[in-house]
Amino acid sequence: MFRASRFVFSVAAMLSRRGSLLLVAGCLLANICSARPLMWQVEKPGVSGEVYLFGSLHYGLPDFYPLPDYVMQAYEAADALVVELDVDTLEQTDVAQLMTGLGYWPPANKANQQPLKNLIGKKQWNLLADKAADQGVDAERFKNTRPWLVSMQLVSGQLRQTRFAATQGIDRYFIGLAREQKPILQLETFEQQIRTFSDISETHQVALLASTLKDYEKAPEMLEKLATSWQQGNVDQLEKHIFTAFHGSDVGEVLYERVFTGRNEQMAAYIANKLAAPQRYFVVTGIGHMLGDDGLVCLLQRDGYRIQQYPPTETPLCPDV
Repeated sequence: MFRASRFVFSVAAMLSRRGSLLLVAGCLLANICSARPLMWQVEKPGVSGEVYLFGSLHYGLPDFYPLPDYVMQAYEAADALVVELDVDTLEQTDVAQLMTGLGYWPPANKANQQPLKNLIGKKQWNLLADKAADQGVDAERFKNTRPWLVSMQLVSGQLRQTRFAATQGIDRYFIGLAREQKPILQLETFEQQIRTFSDISETHQVALLASTLKDYEKAPEMLEKLATSWQQGNVDQLEKHIFTAFHGSDVGEVLYERVFTGRNEQMAAYIANKLAAPQRYFVVTGIGHMLGDDGLVCLLQRDGYRIQQYPPTETPLCPDV
């Protein structure tokens, strides 16, 4: 069964907007001693470039830092930082225009005063009103909001009620360091990330919202477990917490393809292109993009690149390679 409480918080990351919209996945850091987050060194005989892949969580705690030496040394040695998206460079007028076009129906008319309520039905609307009230929000504010964005805004509100903060997230941390030190390159645009969700069918958007509402109370505990697994560098538990959410339903399978499979292939091609140049790159993406049979690590290893994991492991990274 598709579990939205796992899914929404395990999406790599993904979307982020100052203020109201965050999106997520694989998102948090926990306050655990001896943190051992996963990093991979990528190189290839005969190829002059070198890349370090660091799996990120987008929300964190101030007392998590400093990061382990092996991570910081790799960052310091890099000529450039590569992230999914540098949110600090977004023009808010462009963001607002895009969100208006993709996230909202036109103003209600006399024939359809409540487009969301009419779409999802009274039962789901009442459940939405209950969860919104938990965040101090009147559900009426969602009446012209498309279901995918309602799901994201509910998650954003939940995250603001936790002990974690986007300002302490791994991506933001390295972007802050690199701002005056080295170039910051982006794997994607804000519109590409938004369309990961906005371009799914209306039927799948409704299913996503229904699952978000159904699993609403389970989300905080799941976040803590995900954070613990991230800091322990526990691949098995990370894959369980992140990927299980996507299997067993139509909407889960559709979103897995859009969130991971397609984007991972594009990211891997970008990284392979950078490896052809005689420079070092420190690449930070959501941890979900690194893991699994179609994650960046396995995609690059199958393409002939040599991968070294940190902390070291004797377990094969990709059993089929």
